[in-house]
Formats: sequence, structure tokens, C-alpha cells
Amino acid sequence: MKIKIFFDKILELNFFVIRNSSRVVKSFLFDGVRFSYKVYAYTHAILNASNDIDGLICIDADSVFYQPINVDWLQKNIHRDNHMLTHLGRKFQYSECGFLYFNLRHPETKNYALEMKMMYDENKI
Repeated sequence: MKIKIFFDKILELNFFVIRNSSRVVKSFLFDGVRFSYKVYAYTHAILNASNDIDGLICIDADSVFYQPINVDWLQKNIHRDNHMLTHLGRKFQYSECGFLYFNLRHPETKNYALEMKMMYDENKI
């Protein structure tokens, strides 16, 4: 039911999944459909955010937090005025995208969202 509601809100996601659901992939790293839900969710949120929102946090449902996180912690450890995006780093592997922070005050954040969305809309991933 939630996916249907999500498809109703972001039609481009539905179109992408239909176009690519039968595509054979070698590993999960190349599964565009698997990652499209997250990309369309955060690009939609960025492009439709009201001007009074400073940042957007995207957290995977399987994330575990061992200590409370509040606005002060985010401002000290995550937010950077001159950075558009913060992610959890990994050495020698692909990026960990289970926690993403988008600085909605950064002048390039909306351009980034438009570019990411375009890559999925036009099957350029």
C-alpha cells in the first residue's frame, strides 16, 4: 500500500520501475530499480521543500542509532554551510548512503537533485 501511494505521488518513479524492472543486473550495485526509490524520494523532497527548511535527512529503515540525535548534534557534526551533502564515509568501498544529509540552503542542492532525477528519468544511470 505504501508503495502504491508513493507511486501516486512520484509518477516518474513508477515509469522508471516499469521501464527497468525486467533489466538483468550483475549485482545489487548495478540495480537501478533497487536504488530508484531512494533517489526519487529525496529528489522529490528537495525539489518540493518549502523555503523555511534548512536541511533534509534521509535515513534507511534498517539504521540503528545508539545515542539520541538532536539539532545541536546535527549542526556540530553533520551540517556544513559550504557543503551541499553529507554522507557516512567508508574507506575502500562504495559510499554508505543509508544516512544522507542535504543542506537545502546550499545554492547547488536543487541542481544536484535535478541532475540525479534526470539521470533516472532518461535511463542514464
